[in-house]
Amino acid sequence: MTILQTESSLVPLGSVSFSETSWPKEIREGVRYIPATYVYPQPSITGSEQYVDFGIFKSITAPLQELVRTVARLETELANLRRQTNAVIGTLSPEPYILRRSIPVHIRPSGENYIATFFDANISTSGETEEEAFSNLKSLLTDSFEYLDSVPEEQLGPEPLRQLGVLREFIGTNQ
Repeated sequence: MTILQTESSLVPLGSVSFSETSWPKEIREGVRYIPATYVYPQPSITGSEQYVDFGIFKSITAPLQELVRTVARLETELANLRRQTNAVIGTLSPEPYILRRSIPVHIRPSGENYIATFFDANISTSGETEEEAFSNLKSLLTDSFEYLDSVPEEQLGPEPLRQLGVLREFIGTNQ
């Protein structure tokens, strides 16, 4: 009978047969430590039985589980990357603003929603669909431009001042 020896019990492996000639020389000559993939004879009360030493599996179980988790996370990230899109704001109508240059927009999924970002100005917003996130970003950009342009520059901090400079490169007024 072929059995599997674990820390707490012996588990039948079924009618698996192993050939002694396929064992490494060390096993045939009676060395006790062997890699876990080999089966070797071990004396027992009932005579000579065959056992599998799974000790090595204990040392690789945790790293293997971590590898499986990492692969699953990377597969999710890859699926999300495939769902990301780039778009361009080509008009601000019907707003009272003119577009000096097209505004590049990056749209990516985030849970159940989408996030649209204008990286140059570090401005983002979300929406339930890609189109809604895009539209919300368009509105946020014009609102941000309008507000930042109305505040005296000396009252703006470094980041809002930088954002205003970027927005001025892309957006102008009809006035």
